[in-house]
Amino acid sequence: MDAPVDGYDLRTPYQVWRWWIESRKGEAIEQVLGTPDEIAGKRPFGLPLIRFTKFNDFGAFVTGEIRLYCDPMEAGAVKREDCMYRLRRAYVPHAAGHYKPDNPVAIWTRENFDARRLAAHLKAEGIAPDTDWWRADRAKLFSVLPSPLPMLVEHATVVRLDSGECPAMVAAMNAAENGRIDWRTDMYGIGDDVRSKPPGPHAVTVQMTLRIATPTGPATIEAPAAAFEEIVTPILTAADGCEKAREKS
Repeated sequence: MDAPVDGYDLRTPYQVWRWWIESRKGEAIEQVLGTPDEIAGKRPFGLPLIRFTKFNDFGAFVTGEIRLYCDPMEAGAVKREDCMYRLRRAYVPHAAGHYKPDNPVAIWTRENFDARRLAAHLKAEGIAPDTDWWRADRAKLFSVLPSPLPMLVEHATVVRLDSGECPAMVAAMNAAENGRIDWRTDMYGIGDDVRSKPPGPHAVTVQMTLRIATPTGPATIEAPAAAFEEIVTPILTAADGCEKAREKS
């Protein structure tokens, strides 16, 4: 792509193409986790109790959840004494821009960038050769090229960990019971708003969702991971320890 194609220098659009594929990993992961696992003799009890997503410069790249599964009974009830937790964590382990070592996502990225077809599409859409490619609508730019989503879904990895494998995770879940989230109500634009601390350059950020029971029904709370430091972090730390121990065994 050193030479222009039909008047278009496509070296920068190719970099944007790679970036765009990386940014679609979050959508692919959501598809992978969209349906709860089936566990023989059990059914998922409501929505995930805990959900977490990690973000980098490209967007979401890891999402995980902890669901409760129980033995079903009549009239929609469950046998609480036979319940279990399952953690699922999904991600696409390959980078679109890697060459050494090569990987399936990088190969697909290169092979599906059709320079001549893209140049003809840009001309037909009236997108000028001097466009600021990094600010352009990427979905419109690449609408003529194959969608990376099916490929990303195909190459996604899902790690599963059941509570029966990880007593430490169960202990941390039990310890979270009766915890408290101590926040004051701070309405934007009223009084002195809390100043949020921005993440560092290129830092990985984590967003968490916690689903709990209240006297009037379920409540869902979404916030940066630091807000749940004392409640959720010990659970995920325990699960990470069990996963690493399993990999070594």
